[in-house]
Amino acid sequence: MASIRHLTAMLAADVAGYARLMGADEEGTHERLKAHLGELVNPKIRERRGRTVKNTGDGFLAEFGSVVDAVRCAVEIQRGMIDREAELPKGQRIWFRIGVNLGDVIVEEHDIFGDGVNVAARLEALAEPGGICVSQVARDQVRDKLDFTFEDLGEQHVKNIARPVRVYRVRDPAIPVGQRSPAPPRPLPLPDKPSHDYPTEEVTFAFGSFRLVPAQRMLLEDGKPLRLGSRALDILVTLVESAGEILPKDQLIARTWPDTVVDEGALRVHVAAVRRALGEGRAGKRYISNIPGRGYSFVVPVTREHAQPETTSQNGAADEERVSKHAER
Repeated sequence: MASIRHLTAMLAADVAGYARLMGADEEGTHERLKAHLGELVNPKIRERRGRTVKNTGDGFLAEFGSVVDAVRCAVEIQRGMIDREAELPKGQRIWFRIGVNLGDVIVEEHDIFGDGVNVAARLEALAEPGGICVSQVARDQVRDKLDFTFEDLGEQHVKNIARPVRVYRVRDPAIPVGQRSPAPPRPLPLPDKPSHDYPTEEVTFAFGSFRLVPAQRMLLEDGKPLRLGSRALDILVTLVESAGEILPKDQLIARTWPDTVVDEGALRVHVAAVRRALGEGRAGKRYISNIPGRGYSFVVPVTREHAQPETTSQNGAADEERVSKHAER
């Protein structure tokens, strides 16, 4: 019998930190997840005219005839989870990560197959807990039809997919990414480095044509501000503070997401955003090195400029001293 194929919108989801949650409370986690699927997820999928293809133990795969319906369903599930888990401590909450893709699939009674399904699963892995990532082809179908914004995360090389996938993060004001209740922007966590012996005075880091001012949460190129997301900026500051050193991935994750369970996929997305902002790859430039099995390192020389208080010399002129410290690779 010939295979049946059709174009479909796929929604793949899993529970962030599922193994840790099961290790801490196996029965309780299982029962809560089962309740979420039965009372929230499956009804939302049906409401948006979708079909649950299969449950995967710690998640599920669904398909929809419309990308608009798939993205709406994803957003409604994430909104619903905020209220359903609100009474639990953050470290015990079940947070879904969701990926949405549009593609041609092979259909069987209890499953669907194809690269499109694999891409949806990889998008899910790139999403932050409580977040949603979509492919460019999915985003192009919904960009003018929904009230959500889409943050471009650039092209991502994902496992078992030959070509890079352009990824977008869904931004819904009702879903603070990585949080379960709205919170003001948190201050940048300062690494445990000697430079922070001067907390009341501004420190600037200079490398190439760039200047990084952590106190103002600002990255400048030739004096012009660059757009860089909050998480990506946190990662850049941590790397630059320790220029020349290898920082383990779990340390970067802990500094950037101190109160959230996040896997390496989210870290890779934001490191890629930093590389794009710095123009890495143009004219052979390289700023961040990935050392397999060890972590990341900022590999260009960095000058730390520390502004000292003005003093008055004997002739009455104001002297300004700037102390620079070079961090070599």
